[in-house]
Amino acid sequence: MLLTDSLIRILSFLYQQKDNQIYASIIAKHTDKTSSYVIKIINDLHSNNLIKRGKNGRIVYLKLQKKA
Repeated sequence: MLLTDSLIRILSFLYQQKDNQIYASIIAKHTDKTSSYVIKIINDLHSNNLIKRGKNGRIVYLKLQKKA
């Protein structure tokens, strides 16, 4: 998964949130992207095990780590 500027902005916004319930439209508004683009990115992050979702679909945690 390539880290683009828009992906980095989305990750940064997610990381700064204290509440784990955040809507794609809010992320889109703060990152100048569309909601569908944000949903695609979040689904990609989930499929690459970078985020975990709870039973209700909310993001439980965001896991970022440096590769050696």
